[in-house]
Amino acid sequence: MKRILVMLAALVIVAIPVAVPIALFVTKEEASCYPKRNGSMMCYTEHPSDQHRWYATKTDYAYLTGLNDTNASEYTIPGCQPVMLYMYARHSVRFPDFVDLVNMSEILHRVRNWTLEAADQGKTKLCKKDIEELRHWEQRYKFNDAAQETRQGSTDTSMIAERFKKMFPSLFPPVYSDQDYKLGYSDRERTNQTLQAFLQVIFDKEELSKIEYPPGDIELVSFHKNCERKLWPNHTKPKRELFEEPEKFRRSLIVQRFLRNLQTTLGIEDKELSYHEANLIAIECALSYAAYGKSPWCAVFSNDDLLVSEYDDDIYDFYKDGYGRPLNPKMGCPVVNEVTQLFNDAANKPKEHHYKSVLYFTHSRDFKKLLGSFDLFIGDDRLTADGYCTKEVRNRIWRDSTFSPYSAQLVFILFQCGETYKVLSLLNEKPVKLPRCAYHANDFLCDLREFYSKYRVKNCDINKICTPSAIYEKWPDTHWEDA
Repeated sequence: MKRILVMLAALVIVAIPVAVPIALFVTKEEASCYPKRNGSMMCYTEHPSDQHRWYATKTDYAYLTGLNDTNASEYTIPGCQPVMLYMYARHSVRFPDFVDLVNMSEILHRVRNWTLEAADQGKTKLCKKDIEELRHWEQRYKFNDAAQETRQGSTDTSMIAERFKKMFPSLFPPVYSDQDYKLGYSDRERTNQTLQAFLQVIFDKEELSKIEYPPGDIELVSFHKNCERKLWPNHTKPKRELFEEPEKFRRSLIVQRFLRNLQTTLGIEDKELSYHEANLIAIECALSYAAYGKSPWCAVFSNDDLLVSEYDDDIYDFYKDGYGRPLNPKMGCPVVNEVTQLFNDAANKPKEHHYKSVLYFTHSRDFKKLLGSFDLFIGDDRLTADGYCTKEVRNRIWRDSTFSPYSAQLVFILFQCGETYKVLSLLNEKPVKLPRCAYHANDFLCDLREFYSKYRVKNCDINKICTPSAIYEKWPDTHWEDA
């Protein structure tokens, strides 16, 4: 017996030095697609168009869609006439919330000063032009801008409204009536500002003065807030276990390398820089690009860095708003049931008066959940912390940048085609097919009866769907409710 124990102990001793290098090797392999920073960075000032611009939910709408003017033509389907339009849209480009503005101001000025000191000592990887751009950088937005729509955001919304007005002129009558239009926005000012920017294209000043705006709506327009306040009352947040994979990714070698690469680029390896601080720098880059078309802070990130930042946003959102939590798609049932019922009533009661357009402006959190309610962008396995370098992650379907930029919208248009009614779905002004609908090969029209029967939710009781959790734990996410 003693001999066996001695042999086992010897095997353990031998195995230890072998196992450790293997574990280290696997860890390094996991980060093989994201190398350490070596050599100088590309000169961003000279090549701004070469940078990766998919910034998750802070992606610029015009950049993603290629739509940056008011050109559009009437959307015609032979033998069909548009009857009703139902738009569920995210607000346009906006400034950060007040807390983030304060933190960003402090962090950006501090890191800028560190970087300039390092540059004077020849420690940074930035080119001279990029260093000079940082030297002359000034924060353009002020504290009283917090959470407000930007001027570019208003311009983007106006162009979207112009295009929809041209595509479906009969659904946007120039005389306002609450019998023709149903309007809605959340309890945050930026959604109301986006709605008003849209309406200013549809109506003249006289008609605009007739509009009586409803109060902010959290039951239908911002349904996630209504649901999650029932789930986690008293401003508590969900259990940390829900975010095990995102939290694990934040602790991974990939993210640690992201931080180290950023420090190397700026020449501040001797300074403390948290991921939260680095993320605020990335937010400044994305926000200023969307709001002003450029930011010298974009120079501090390589395209590989920005891909890591993008995945960090995606993995959090997959569990917070996407298919990583089964509850998420269920929350949108009030909106699903409203659009299916409105369309069904318009088809079955054609002699009665029905809305021409329903226009709701909300947040990315509601928008993404509604995409889930209609089974859009489903198909990924769960996004995980250790899969970053895999082909599955690089080709993932759940990718905020591709469907939820600023000003994103999901629009349904009901058409009467002779004796039948059809539904056209548009995502960011492009036709999209709903998974539960059957389509002919060359069209994007779903039969209304199928749209109604396949998507209408029979038991849409938010009080039952959003059952309070038995465990309440604070969750340190300052943007839990809105985005």
